[in-house]
Amino acid sequence: METNTIKYLYQHVSPETAYVVEDYPWGFRLRTTIRYWIESKDAKNGGQRFASQTINPKTGQWCKPKYSTYSPIMVMYLDEKEHVHVTSLNTYSKTETINKFKEDHLSNLTDFQKKALKELIAFDKVMQHVTFEIKPSPVGPVSLFSKDPAEIAKREQLLKEQEEREAEKAATFKKINRAISFEMSRVQL
Repeated sequence: METNTIKYLYQHVSPETAYVVEDYPWGFRLRTTIRYWIESKDAKNGGQRFASQTINPKTGQWCKPKYSTYSPIMVMYLDEKEHVHVTSLNTYSKTETINKFKEDHLSNLTDFQKKALKELIAFDKVMQHVTFEIKPSPVGPVSLFSKDPAEIAKREQLLKEQEEREAEKAATFKKINRAISFEMSRVQL
């Protein structure tokens, strides 16, 4: 029986420290070099993304890098055929998945990844206590084009209701973010 063995690749964080594969196929006949790394971006819409870059065998120059979408945290690995892949966590990851990731990778993570892991653990803990409810509008159906005073009043009531919901939503998100910050201060890696 064949066992799936994988080898994790850590600390490949830039083109200069990338994991390099020689004799990579380019089209049908040519071969080239490819390098892989995980790029980190500390910004609101950042995180980590998988990058790959090949050498154009016709010119000998590096091609433009190709990037995946951002995830909070990623780790590269080689499968049993020595092909490069990534595993990642995001805000939808289950508690068991986060705990297994922590158990498997914590000692090899960068500071950036450790911070992201702490945030995901805190987020997961807080979101276990959050519920969402969708309420129908008490105003009922509204005609957007009618000039009838009753319909105009319903539209105004609907707008007022939407503003109140937006304010309530903003206050709720503020509480959730405060709770996540508090939990982050308590997370021990």
